[in-house]
Amino acid sequence: MPHMMPMMWVITYLFTLFFILFTISLLYFFYIPSKLSLLKSKKSSKFYKWNWLW
Repeated sequence: MPHMMPMMWVITYLFTLFFILFTISLLYFFYIPSKLSLLKSKKSSKFYKWNWLW
């Protein structure tokens, strides 16, 4: 029952929120720059690992 253990639901909610944010940030920092570096020229692809999209 949800009303018997509210702390467990809060912890579960926070954990799922953190997991979703973590996966989105992983996609943002690793998947999108690798896709963009394929479109870029070969000269800047060596340093594009540090060129974040901020």
